Amino acid sequence: MRIEFQFELKDGTIIDSVEEYPPTPKGDIFYGLSNSFKNNASLNVTDKNGASLSAKFADDVKSVKVTFD
Repeated sequence: MRIEFQFELKDGTIIDSVEEYPPTPKGDIFYGLSNSFKNNASLNVTDKNGASLSAKFADDVKSVKVTFD
């Protein structure tokens, strides 16, 4: 399953990432994102152009857009 993520940080930075996952119930993806915010987990992502970003979910992330393909 291909999933596209768009993370918008509180400073206005937007990073797009595409990930390949084995077939997974979509609810599991949202549960994982919810726990990431709750636990202020580290976010380490590389965008489509190879740029890397490190942030903390609760401290730095303003919004997440998820697209399933």
